Amino acid sequence: MQDLSTYYLPFIPAFKYSGPLDNMTISLNATLGDSTGGSRYSSLVAKNGISAFAIKRTYNAMANSVLKNNSRPLIFSDASWAGSGAYSVALLTDLYRSWDNLQNVIPQVLALSMYGFSATMVDTCGSLGPMDEELCARWTQLATFMPMVRNYFNATYLDPVTGL
Repeated sequence: MQDLSTYYLPFIPAFKYSGPLDNMTISLNATLGDSTGGSRYSSLVAKNGISAFAIKRTYNAMANSVLKNNSRPLIFSDASWAGSGAYSVALLTDLYRSWDNLQNVIPQVLALSMYGFSATMVDTCGSLGPMDEELCARWTQLATFMPMVRNYFNATYLDPVTGL
């Protein structure tokens, strides 16, 4: 069972600002299967696989029942699996407002394009952390070259007292 556990890795998968990858999400060590330990598999694999099936099922339901005019459904998903690009658009969400994340958006969008996603939506200006107007201005300039964007610089997201 050690091969399924992330606690036996020679490193701890983490991000600079958010900490370990299982912070605020499903534990990377979670496993599913029978109680005797006969057939266990990683919950991380199961959750992403389930999202891929849900994407495909939603796509087929919309294409066959709702859009009966040969239009292609537009489905957004921030969870994906191999082949999901044929049915949905990828989302890059929950980005910390930092210069590093601004720089990392470019290779992420290019990689998702190579993995078969026809478009990728990016949270412009990030969605987590304190607001920085200079960073947001540069992120907006970068967004002009992205397939799809969602701008998070909005006064409704700012606390009037702290400006965060």
